[in-house]
Amino acid sequence: MRCSGAGTDRSELTPDQRAWKSRVSQAFDRASDQYDQHALVQRQVADALNRWLVHCLQGESAECNFDIESGLEIGCGTGFLTSLLVESFPRTQWMITDVSSAMVRSAESRFAANPNLKFQVVDGECFELSTTFDLICSNLSFQWFHNLPAALSRLMQQLNPGGWLVFATLDSDNFSQIYARYPFLKPATCPTEALQAGLRVLKDASSIQHVQRETIMQSFPDLREFLASLKRIGAGTPAREFNKRKSELLAALRRSRDSQTHEEVDYRLLFVAAQKPLTDPRILA
Repeated sequence: MRCSGAGTDRSELTPDQRAWKSRVSQAFDRASDQYDQHALVQRQVADALNRWLVHCLQGESAECNFDIESGLEIGCGTGFLTSLLVESFPRTQWMITDVSSAMVRSAESRFAANPNLKFQVVDGECFELSTTFDLICSNLSFQWFHNLPAALSRLMQQLNPGGWLVFATLDSDNFSQIYARYPFLKPATCPTEALQAGLRVLKDASSIQHVQRETIMQSFPDLREFLASLKRIGAGTPAREFNKRKSELLAALRRSRDSQTHEEVDYRLLFVAAQKPLTDPRILA
């Protein structure tokens, strides 16, 4: 069922950022029909995130035991993580969201028989809701945010006391092996500072914080096939400055093809879980 209660505010984004976000959502729209076939890493990370989420919430520590009545998923895609969440938390009322309307339609049709799920097309970085949640989770969508610290602060405010924000995103050294061989592919804006600032935001706003890092390796016949794999899942939207480097790209594609060696690609992953305090410490001060 579609939900109309979400409010989206992109006023914090510059015109260039809004235009880039639109290109990203359109790319995911185009990839929705073939996403399940090609998003192998995303499926693996969804499995790992769900296992880790359940471990955090239902671990041995009493502080991790928490009844999840309401949940929000940001960046659902076609429903990899969604399918695991409804199994792990079958009684939870879920709001399932994505910036891509085609992805939301795909997920909505997949779970049409489940009355506990509502769907909404929104940008998870900018929207605010009048309701709050016991759990907010996201699988590989926060790397698309322009201002991660501000988004994390906003999401922590959308949690009920004792609620959890749990997500997986790309770490700051993601694709390090590819970038070492082809430096011009590395984005001009390094995510390291944003990730560190985001973790500081969570540390200040949470009573418990868990951080875990993992690496998934993939092998491709050449650079062209690696870049094509990103495009097939909608993740190939380049930064604007990259368009000025097409001659370097063509040279790199030829070099990779002629080397007759596989391109080893390292997906560096960051898993984070943060619990909002049961009581606002400012009230006790």
